[in-house]
Amino acid sequence: MTCASILLFLLALVPQRDAGWLRGKVTDKDTAAVIPNVEIFLSDADGRNVLQSQTNQSGDFVLAGISSGEWYWSSKIHVHFGLASG
Repeated sequence: MTCASILLFLLALVPQRDAGWLRGKVTDKDTAAVIPNVEIFLSDADGRNVLQSQTNQSGDFVLAGISSGEWYWSSKIHVHFGLASG
């Protein structure tokens, strides 16, 4: 066996660590205004592996470390209403 074929064989034994990422922007569908501070969640089919992010002031978010498989998306926004006194 040559050095090159041994190296290729050893590289084949290294486990693959493929992971993806998701980048997006949360906006209001009617006005296209960005929505900051939205919590974004991805959970795997078993609900054991949860990835979390939050939108910034520009409505942008990134989720990294997404492995292949089936994932479920959810989001949560906190809305505060002021009461008008009459």
